[in-house]
Amino acid sequence: MCEPNNAKRTLPLGSSFHVLLFSIFVLTLILSVTYTAHGDQPETLGIDTAIHAEFESSQPNDAQSQPPQSTASPLDDGENLLRHLNNLGLPVGIPSSKFGAEQLRGLCLAREFVGLKSHRGKPQPSEMSTLFQLNLPIAAPKAAVEGLNVSITCQAAWYVQDGIVLRVMRATTGARPGWTPTGTFKVTWRAKGWTYSTIYKDARLYKIHHFKGAVGFHGVASPSWIKTKPASHGCVRLPNKDIDWLETRMPPGSLVRVYGTW
Repeated sequence: MCEPNNAKRTLPLGSSFHVLLFSIFVLTLILSVTYTAHGDQPETLGIDTAIHAEFESSQPNDAQSQPPQSTASPLDDGENLLRHLNNLGLPVGIPSSKFGAEQLRGLCLAREFVGLKSHRGKPQPSEMSTLFQLNLPIAAPKAAVEGLNVSITCQAAWYVQDGIVLRVMRATTGARPGWTPTGTFKVTWRAKGWTYSTIYKDARLYKIHHFKGAVGFHGVASPSWIKTKPASHGCVRLPNKDIDWLETRMPPGSLVRVYGTW
């Protein structure tokens, strides 16, 4: 039977009850989601967050992935060492990162001055800091004499006064073992200006100071005669400027010590 168009329609009691139950369910669901998102429980990672976390964990740790920082000390720099020795007046030639015979000459003597064993090898890391401690004034080693000391090992000479090394010089000794006698001697006599050897007629000697028979120390006709290895007939060759400097400091009676081996 049809109802009239203007009749008031009412919902059945059962339908209203169902709507109420559905509303309570929706409200409960909203409160549950809100509590989960903002409450004490940790938020479940979403897909994007999980991927980001995995990416971060796969990145290398800087402290482990980066190569270790160099622990080398500036003292390990051979060129700086040679510059240091050069400033002290030791004959090291031109300071360079490469160690040639001229550089090793001065380094050999520096070892002796700081108490290390003298040799003409390249500097070792274990001795670098000790070599850098050498400074002016240079105290003469205990075995030194007051006067001229000549090292066959280093092919160098050094002058001592009052326990202090005042000057270091390049030197060349006898080409063969024994040609330059070792020991402590005294200057016996000396010549002024240029003379010729009484044994080797072509050898010009500048201001020779004899200390063992015909053997003495003297200047040379050419700087090229000052070698980095033993090359003389027995005398000790020194640069002429060093002979001039020694002339007033090494009169007859002055001590000359020759030591070491090649």
